Amino acid sequence: MRLQISEVDNQPDTVLARVEGVVDSTTLEEFFSNLSGVFIRELKNLLLDMSRMSYISSGGFSVLQDAYKKAEARGGTVRIVGASEQVEELFGVVGFQRLFAFYEDLDAALQTLKAADAPGGSG
Repeated sequence: MRLQISEVDNQPDTVLARVEGVVDSTTLEEFFSNLSGVFIRELKNLLLDMSRMSYISSGGFSVLQDAYKKAEARGGTVRIVGASEQVEELFGVVGFQRLFAFYEDLDAALQTLKAADAPGGSG
């Protein structure tokens, strides 16, 4: 697994995490540590780019659930970007499709995030 975290231009309370490879028992600790670190700062939104992720274990879903709870407590969200059909199906199997919004690409996720942050937006 490889995880790259970067700030999002013009979205000071949002971070982008790009995940590559497999999240399983051998990479779980690193995945947890990196995503938990995102919420140490005053961020509320996480965009999780899974376009290069091929698998996520049940432990990985626990990490995502933790990130979801942290974002929600701050009035934010975790948005899933570019998940393959296989990975998205795994979200359905564990019942997590209702927790996360899925977007085909980063631009679509950013547009809805900006709309939600706009006055009168729901977000």
